[in-house]
Amino acid sequence: MKTARVKYGLMVAGRMVYKGTEVEVLDAESDRVQKVWPGIQDRMTSQAVVVQFSHLSFPTLAHIDELEFN
Repeated sequence: MKTARVKYGLMVAGRMVYKGTEVEVLDAESDRVQKVWPGIQDRMTSQAVVVQFSHLSFPTLAHIDELEFN
């Protein structure tokens, strides 16, 4: 499993995600991502990454500049 840490505080779906919070980095082609975002891999840019925040029940996109990769 790939992980990253949030570089600075972010508001995500109405909740504060603090600097240093670890998030799971997902492959855009995975079944888990495709259930929510069908075909997203064709629309991804080099600046976007799919992540799973612990307080959400679905994966979402983040900008690579918002994360520090482990």
